Amino acid sequence: MDSYVNCRRRKNDSTRSCLMKTKTDDFEVIVHDDATHPNVVHRYKVQIPLEWDDEKETWMMTDEAHRIIDKTVAEHTPH
Repeated sequence: MDSYVNCRRRKNDSTRSCLMKTKTDDFEVIVHDDATHPNVVHRYKVQIPLEWDDEKETWMMTDEAHRIIDKTVAEHTPH
């Protein structure tokens, strides 16, 4: 599900003329309960930022998206 789309300038573009499309999308993080219940999973919906890749012609997860996913897994993994 697309929440919004906006444009921002690329960080390393010296001409500053190229714009990068970004959007926020829903992502489902799946966390396994633990080793004693390997078939039990929990699903957590999070919002992650994506950037459009012109070369691959697809939306790619940003570094921040990976941080959000990793944090969600860490918060919900049994210790």
